[in-house]
Order: sequence, then structure tokens, then C-alpha cells
Amino acid sequence: MSDKYNKEEPSLLQKIQNKTGCLFLVIGVAMLAFVLTDLVGSGSSILGGGNANSIGSIGDEHVSYEEFNATYEGLKAQVQQNNPGFQFDESLAMQYRQQAWSTLIEQKTMTPQYDMLGVSVSPAELEDLTIGQNTHQQIQQSFRDPETNQFDKNRLIRFLKEDIYNNEQALQSWTSFQKQFTSSLVAQKYNSLIASSFYATGLEARTKSKEQNGTINASIVALPYNKSNDETITVSDDDILAYAEENGAKYEQKASKNIEYVKLNVVPSSEDSANMMNWATDAKERFAATNDDSAFVSLMNSESLFDPTYRARGTFAPELEEVLFNSSVGQVVGPVQKNGVYSLFKVTGTGVDTTGEKTIQVAVLDQAIYASTATDGKYYSLAGQVLTKVNGEKTFEEVVEELGLPKGVASKITEKDRNISGIPNASKVARWLFAPETEEGDISDIIDLNGSYVVARVSKVNEEGLPSADDLRAEVETYVRNAKIAETLAPKMKEALASATGAENLATALDAVVSPVPAASFKGGSLPYVGSDGAVSGAIFGTPVGAHSDVIQGRSALAVVYVNNENEYQTEDLAAVKQQISTELKQTAQNFIREALEEKSKVKDLRYKFYD
Repeated sequence: MSDKYNKEEPSLLQKIQNKTGCLFLVIGVAMLAFVLTDLVGSGSSILGGGNANSIGSIGDEHVSYEEFNATYEGLKAQVQQNNPGFQFDESLAMQYRQQAWSTLIEQKTMTPQYDMLGVSVSPAELEDLTIGQNTHQQIQQSFRDPETNQFDKNRLIRFLKEDIYNNEQALQSWTSFQKQFTSSLVAQKYNSLIASSFYATGLEARTKSKEQNGTINASIVALPYNKSNDETITVSDDDILAYAEENGAKYEQKASKNIEYVKLNVVPSSEDSANMMNWATDAKERFAATNDDSAFVSLMNSESLFDPTYRARGTFAPELEEVLFNSSVGQVVGPVQKNGVYSLFKVTGTGVDTTGEKTIQVAVLDQAIYASTATDGKYYSLAGQVLTKVNGEKTFEEVVEELGLPKGVASKITEKDRNISGIPNASKVARWLFAPETEEGDISDIIDLNGSYVVARVSKVNEEGLPSADDLRAEVETYVRNAKIAETLAPKMKEALASATGAENLATALDAVVSPVPAASFKGGSLPYVGSDGAVSGAIFGTPVGAHSDVIQGRSALAVVYVNNENEYQTEDLAAVKQQISTELKQTAQNFIREALEEKSKVKDLRYKFYD
């Protein structure tokens, strides 16, 4: 259990450390440097294992934290260089970390493909696309005459001949741009190469046109499985496992874990609300007295930045607008509480817009209510109770019921797909869940998610491969039972079919009905007594006109299809259909080539171990 709120007296050693902390710190740093030097020299790791600082793997190559971070910092530096003063918040940092990861995947999966096929941009080609006759549009946009807004090649040439040699920053920017530009051209060439290998034939065009527009008039005689009342049919675990093995690709699972958990969201108390009101009341007096509203709002860490614009009626909240427009300059309105945010509004100026209408300038000082340390401690203590009781004799279910807490569950969490229902950012939970020592039945410490506390238990470890019969039963039992019912009904149906003279005669022999299907289509749709069934639909289009199918074991019924005739349809422009198919094939190839290479390279993303 975490010791976040432990208040024990410091030990003798701690007291000595408090008095001689600096000395111990110097000694500690020196010792750490010695140890790290030895570890680095031997190729080992302080965390145990040479890949402890691996942030993931691409193919057979581990990607170290250092390599990933260098890529990320490079992207970040490039943005800041092109946008001086630009500030990265956590949201942007996450975006650029994702871009850094995508860049590494590109380098380690796509670049080898480019090299293997000899796809590149020659110096002559690059020259032609910059200062030659075919300057790329992207470069033209960067070197326009400010007066005419037209591409100015002389500016580009002057930049390449003079500016980049007189300005180190300009040289770095151009080098970086040229590298990205060249990489983009290579990728375009590769995509074009892949796309050019796909085309459609005339036969494919005719087939697609028929599939899209053609329909068939058919009749179906069916024996639905749900009409069977054979109580001797049972489904054993062996039956379920045998069925799953026959359809292995459909039911095989990746290694995953299930958890049950309690998540306690820290909610401000009524005392916290009262304290916030006191803050707002005190701030109101000082806000009214200040002469520098912009600085005051900034120093008070207002969630709303100072806005110097003058605004007309209709741009403020309806419940405040009249009060603000009737207030004098310097008057403070509020505090107002809405959605947990306490706000003060100070009219700092008045004016008129281009129509003689009144406008006002308003400074806003606002703060969202937050949980105090005391309130946070109560939730932490409650999480501690959960942890203590769960580690006792009671089950997780019994503990949460006793404490009146909601229990969350999440199933089949994989190291690749770490999404946990009810926990938006689950990286900290995943670190515990996928630690090598975490096993089935283990209970986490209190996991602090910056605003909530989680206590979780591994309820099940799912091994890679086919699940157990118990896990599969709910999903496949009906299919297995239907297959067994089909085995008992098939001999009767086959015997009747052998002597039947048509659909009506067969239906009479089986005490069934003939279901007309006047316009069966490849586009699918529900069939009478059968539902949506690929096997039966396929038989309709695979049986010659005037003939009937064999007995078909469908998803929900045994069936025999009689094909009466093909309905007439208007033939499309086959050249246009052929072009449509070719375009779709090319787009599909381009969309999935990277996905296929990543799958082949078995990309493994472990960034959650380093970032929340």
C-alpha cells in the first residue's frame, strides 16, 4: 500500500539524513554514477535485463527510450524553431510522442522496403523539383512574392545561394525540410508502384455488375432448427472445443487479462465549496481595488485569460448580460458558481461598435472548485479500506458490497489494447497489470490517477490460443446444438428430396412450407425462415435456373433452394465499372500496405511503461 498519507515519526536514520542530506546526496550521486558506468559498460541494466529501457519493438529490433526520446525531441525542437515562443502542453506532447512513434515505425518498416526496391529521389530529380522547370507546389507556396502572391523563383535561388549560408537557423530549417520533402516523394513513388500493380479485368467488371444489379427468383423449403424439440441433444465441453478448433481463426484469442476494480473519484466536499466561496469573496475586494487587471488575473492563476476585446450584447451568458451592461467601469459582479467554477466579472471599459451600439470590456477571474488535502485524504483512506479488506478473508465482491461501492470490470485487456472501460487513462493500471510478477488473483496497491484512486484485482489470465470451453459456451453453444440438430434432420430431408417432384411436393413431404424469394440479391438481406445466411444465399446464386440445390446446412435451418429464373436487369457501362474496381483496389492496397508491414513486423508498443 502506498504511504501517501502516512504520518509516522522519522527514524533515527531519517533524522541523520535530514541533517546531513547534502553530504549523503553527493556521495549517493557519485556511487550511482559508478554503478551506472559499470552497468553501461557491461551492457546490463539496473532494472534487470538488457531491454529494461525498451519502449517497444519493431520487428526483431528493440526501440530504446533514448532513441524514441531523441526522435520526439527532434520533432519538438523543429516545431519550436519554426514557432518561437510556442509552448507544449501535455495534450500536444502526447500528439508529438505518437508522431515520433509513427516516424520510427516508418523508418524501420517502410524504409527497408524502399531500399530493397531501389525507390529513391536522385540529385537531378531533386534539383528539377526545386530550382528546375518543375518546382514542387509545396516549395512554390513558401517562396511567393508578398505583393503579387506569385511564386518568385529568384527568391528561392537567393535563399539557396546566400541565405542558408549566412543564417545557421535557415540552413537547419532547409535541411530538415529537404529531408522530409525527399521522404515524402519516396513514399509517393512507392505507393504509386504498389497501386500500379492492381487492375481489373472485363470478367471482374461483368461479375461485379451482375452482383450489384442482378436478382434471382427462387423458392426455399426449410426446416428451422428451433422447431426441433429433441431433448436428447446435449452440448458437451468436448463438442464446444472441437467446434472451436475447426473454426480456430475465428475463436483464437491473444494473451489478455480480466480485472475487477473500484475507482474512487475525488469529489470536492461542501467544506471545499464553502472555502472556494470565501476565496471568491476575498478576491472580489482585491479585484475591485487593483489598477492592473491583466496582471491581477494572471497572478491569481485565473482559468480564463485576460481578454482585452470589447464585446456587444449577445456575446455574454444571458443571466449575466444585463447586469454587466448596467454596471459601471471598475464594478465587480459575482461571485457566480456554474458547473463547479466560481467566477468574478469586472467591467474594465466601455465603448461603441460600428453600429452606435454599446460594448464593454470585461476581465474574468475564475477558479474551478478543487478537493482539499483533507477531502483527498478521505478518499485515499477509503481506498485503503478496500485494499485492507480485500487482502483479508473477504472476496472483492463482498468488500465492495459491504462498503457500498460500485465495482467495475474489464475483460480481455491486452498489452497492445490497454483500454479499460471506466478508466480513461489506464497506463498506470497497465503497468501493474502487465508487470512480469502480476498473476491471477493479485491485488494492486492504491493506484493514484490524479483525481481518482483505483484498487484492482486480476480476476483472470487468458492464455494465448483457444479459450476454455466455459469461456466459449455462451458464444458457440447454439451453433454446436444446431449442427447436431442438422445431423438428425438431414437424412429425412435428403430422403424426401430424392423422390420430390418440386418444391411444393418436398414441402408436403416434410410438413414444411414453400417460401418464395422473388428477388434474391448479392447485396444480402433476410430470407424467409432462414434469416441472413451466406450458405443459403450462395446456393441461390450457385444453382442453375430450373434446378435445385442439395440439402444445405445453414446457420438457422436446413434448406433446399429451387431456382426459378434470373430477373432481367439493366447492364451498366462495363468500362466505368472496370475503372471503379481498379480505383478501389489501388486505394485498398495503399491503405493497408503499412498495416500489413506493421503486422508482419509484430510492432509492440510499450510506451505506457514510461508515460501516463
